[in-house]
Amino acid sequence: MTSRNQAIYKIETRQKRVALTFDIGWGSKVPGPVLGILRKKNVTQATFFLSAPWVARHPRLARTIRSRGYEIGSHGDLHVNYTKHGNRWIHRQVKKAENVIRRATGVKPVLFRPPNGDLNARVVSKLRSLGYLTIHWSVDSLDWKKPGVAAIVRRVLNAVRPGDIVLMHASDSASQTAQALPQIIDGLRKKGYRLVTVSNLLAGRFRIQSRFQSAFPSRSGRAIGSRVSSTRAKYTAHDVCRRGERQRAPRCGVCARRLRAAGRISGSGFASSSRKK
Repeated sequence: MTSRNQAIYKIETRQKRVALTFDIGWGSKVPGPVLGILRKKNVTQATFFLSAPWVARHPRLARTIRSRGYEIGSHGDLHVNYTKHGNRWIHRQVKKAENVIRRATGVKPVLFRPPNGDLNARVVSKLRSLGYLTIHWSVDSLDWKKPGVAAIVRRVLNAVRPGDIVLMHASDSASQTAQALPQIIDGLRKKGYRLVTVSNLLAGRFRIQSRFQSAFPSRSGRAIGSRVSSTRAKYTAHDVCRRGERQRAPRCGVCARRLRAAGRISGSGFASSSRKK
């Protein structure tokens, strides 16, 4: 079993599902074209990790990401290595980013990707205490290095396996991402892959491949998503929390506790009639 106090790199599964993820730290030239390609290619599921300074400067783009149904995770505030700072500093950084993202998009993220992918057991544990799952990656496109469109496409398509989390960027520094993305999407589909969000990848009955497994035992002893029914796969993890209109009770304990505290479901786990419209 895998606990939530572990950084998640991929999901071990035989199902051909893969999560495209995009970090955005700065700029306004690349995010638009990336979003345009996703729409043109009818990619309805992807995960964006947004930094607070970018969201503060481009709230409309952040809201566009949300309005198109893509998942939003946090990429923190300052783009520095968290392992070099104490827990109080991490707490302030995470909460600042959380507040900025929430004000702009209405979303309280539950996924966190530390800047530079820098982490250790302490950082992961601290993020978990703040209500976040730490998401790393198993396939790195290296698009930010601008190695050439063909190299980016080749790197992703040659490395991808079922359950992978693919790292890409939609910051202006990754100027070749938009050109490479159509070929990556077409190539993945040709190989039979379904593109999903990170939460959707986690929501099935899969074993999670992660780090620091022995250091932080799970409170509940359950793997993430191990109790999510396959019939509810269309409801990605924690979406019920963000979609008050849903009448179905969540099986995820985190969702259930949050909705119960907000008065949206009763103690029995069914939709409350007092739910605000």
